[in-house]
Amino acid sequence: MYFSDRIFLVNRKENTENVVFCDIESVYGNEDSNARQNGIIPSARAIVRNCDYNREKFVRYEGGAQLESGMYYAYRSFYNGDNVELYLTKKPGAQQ
Repeated sequence: MYFSDRIFLVNRKENTENVVFCDIESVYGNEDSNARQNGIIPSARAIVRNCDYNREKFVRYEGGAQLESGMYYAYRSFYNGDNVELYLTKKPGAQQ
């Protein structure tokens, strides 16, 4: 893990954004299938350090090779040791 990408974790209640370094990766086949069965179209997963994540549900990304810029919704989080995997989707409620 290089944590070479940068995202903004958005707290809508407090109207704040926290810049954190991450890795943006594609979603694995099994996760993609499970999400689609529940009506979710996954866009990517962002791996952030556990200490940087405060259960924010919205992520703003400025664009890169793996993912286009925009606002994303973290529909699932998975704690994996010192890191958290945020599974992201674009959906109408996240487009503000």
